[in-house]
Amino acid sequence: MLDLFAAGLTAGEILEEMPDLEPDDLKASLLYASGKLNHPATKSWSWCVAAASTLSS
Repeated sequence: MLDLFAAGLTAGEILEEMPDLEPDDLKASLLYASGKLNHPATKSWSWCVAAASTLSS
């Protein structure tokens, strides 16, 4: 699903392509990827929270 974001699809488009998913699933994938990076820049999580907040619409 991260590759779909990288390809430019919106959260809404991804949810249309994968109807079994819910917005929380997209949020979880972003949080998981951020944690796996374990990079100092991802420690703030602010970018991820901002991205995840767009998933509610």
